[in-house]
Amino acid sequence: MSPFILVGGALLVDALLGDPETPLHPVRLMGRLAAAIEGIARRAARRGGRRDAPEAEPRARTGLVVRGALAWACVVGISAGTAALLLWLARLAGAALGGALGKAPAPGARIGEGLAAILLVYVSIAPRDLAKHALRVRRALRDGGLEEGRKAVSMIVGRDVERLDEAGVVRACIESVAESAVDGVVAPIFWALTLGPIGAVAYRAINTLDSSWGYRDERYLHFGRVAARADDVANWLPARLGFLAAILAALILGRDAGGAARIGWRDRRKHESPNAAWLEACFAGALRVRLGGPAWYGGERLGKPFLGDDLRPVEIADIGRSVALMYTTALIFAAAGAGIATLVAAVLAR
Repeated sequence: MSPFILVGGALLVDALLGDPETPLHPVRLMGRLAAAIEGIARRAARRGGRRDAPEAEPRARTGLVVRGALAWACVVGISAGTAALLLWLARLAGAALGGALGKAPAPGARIGEGLAAILLVYVSIAPRDLAKHALRVRRALRDGGLEEGRKAVSMIVGRDVERLDEAGVVRACIESVAESAVDGVVAPIFWALTLGPIGAVAYRAINTLDSSWGYRDERYLHFGRVAARADDVANWLPARLGFLAAILAALILGRDAGGAARIGWRDRRKHESPNAAWLEACFAGALRVRLGGPAWYGGERLGKPFLGDDLRPVEIADIGRSVALMYTTALIFAAAGAGIATLVAAVLAR
């Protein structure tokens, strides 16, 4: 299948349908699978008489890391294997339908597999859902005031929202859009173009496991270590390529493209994640605002660094501007990536 049709079709379906709100959504199923396999791994550890705490002896900590790695491999493997099975079944169904209609089975098989591939990539991306949540914050601030804005932004950030003023709500929302542009849009498109729909689904499983296990608390410090590191690796190149696409997006939208490039490069390492600040800092530069800074989590104030320069105060309209940047970045990245993938395929086919 043409890379343009694969990612273009997935983006089109997402624009038309959005993220399906159903318990059977693949990401929710991945979360349930992760919880089930984690439970199995921890019960097996308890039956083996091992303590399940980070302060335990080095051998026990190593055991936690190993069990976490095996659990991670199970979830990713089952997710990728299920995607492969669905593609195979779609190919068989397409061939059978083509035969029933008196047509050659091969074209029907390709169509069936192609439609399944588009749907698998579609459920791995979430630009419309990301935009919906961000614009809900904008609408809440405009129509309901600060308290409604805090409620809306609490759905997409983990910080203590009751301490945020209006500018803090806007900044938190923009930061969420910029950071999620990597793992919700750019990275799954990258892996779809690189490894096909199975790669997109495997990436979504990797990202889901990071959200489930990638914490540094007592429960997951060791068990979730592989999940956290794997997500960093999977996002490393997409975040940097997405940075280039975001600069071009800023230029197309008439934002400060020079500031996006300069601030994005200068502040790219000002985050505990090796990938998150690339687009957050780029968005800050493009909008000529300052993001980041100290924030409260669970009643504790964390001294996070600032991203960008305080050239002007943030305003509610910046939420819509950040959504436009996210969408334009996604389209540029998808088009450029599909073009490169097509060129590489043509060269290799010679």
